[in-house]
Amino acid sequence: NYSVSFNHVEMLISLNLLGLGLSSFVYGYISDYFGRRPVYIAGSFLFFLSSVINCFTHDFSILLVFRFLQGIGGGVCAT
Repeated sequence: NYSVSFNHVEMLISLNLLGLGLSSFVYGYISDYFGRRPVYIAGSFLFFLSSVINCFTHDFSILLVFRFLQGIGGGVCAT
């Protein structure tokens, strides 16, 4: 129960999509260098870890940070 406004909820979605969009470009270059499998595993682990932390956090600012990191981790599936 965060008691936040609708604007804050929009910010959560926007930060997730921003991380998803920006990381798609970076994952392409990284996967060319390291290979696709290790990059996919690292991105999936970042997504999983961020999701678990988002489940248990009680502070909205921490939720914003890890929601952005969740988008970065999810961006590995877009490449």
